[in-house]
Amino acid sequence: MLPVLPSDQVIGPDQMRFKVVPNLPLHDVIYSTAAGADGKVYLGVSTEFGGAVHAHFVCYDPATDTLRDIVHLEDLLPEGRDRLRPPHAKIHTAMMAHPDGRIFWVSHTTPPIEGERVHRSHELFGDPERGYLGSCAFVYDPATDRAQNLGRVYPHCGTRFATLNPERDEIYTVSYPTAHFNIFRINTGESKDLGRISRYDAIGPCWSSQGCAYTTDDDGYLIRYDPDKETLERLPVRLPSPPGHMGHRNRVRRIKAG
Repeated sequence: MLPVLPSDQVIGPDQMRFKVVPNLPLHDVIYSTAAGADGKVYLGVSTEFGGAVHAHFVCYDPATDTLRDIVHLEDLLPEGRDRLRPPHAKIHTAMMAHPDGRIFWVSHTTPPIEGERVHRSHELFGDPERGYLGSCAFVYDPATDRAQNLGRVYPHCGTRFATLNPERDEIYTVSYPTAHFNIFRINTGESKDLGRISRYDAIGPCWSSQGCAYTTDDDGYLIRYDPDKETLERLPVRLPSPPGHMGHRNRVRRIKAG
């Protein structure tokens, strides 16, 4: 076990462990992690600039200090080997641990198509032959050691952020680049679009144990989702703006419940 340090003490190299994910030279970033009920840490090994490759779902076991590559998303996607489409190259800030031990995540894209140098999400949006087909929701159950694709969250769009409502087995997301608030029902695979909440995409919903989910629009106002009513409400609460700034694009990337 690593020592627990006071909050005001700087963590030095002697309190840290370093691991390099092997055999994935084109994967260059990890955006998402989740602590499982089994004591293991789950990682979304992704790429931002490395190439047209799909993300990997990886497990780190602190007890043995070992990494295990559980699944390559390519193997769980019907379009996994279609090199003319943008890959599901990221598990962005969209990995969630369920209290029952399962790990959920939603895929995302922005790296380029194989053979191209830049991502063209807006040019290719909705293209039937070369466009991104849309994020999928996935689950891994450590009890059965099985990973599964639960279905398409929405067509054409990626997912930067997602949050889990474990009381209803629902995942809430905001789509990229269209900024629609969406409900994905884990048990049925149903997806419900509640419409656009913002002009931009970088909005991260947060599940609160008080019974609602929260996010912001890009004017800095809090938006509350009520799962009982399936309604969105723009609250009269706004993030503070600096002097001379009217709030436009005064949004947050991620919010967390205390």
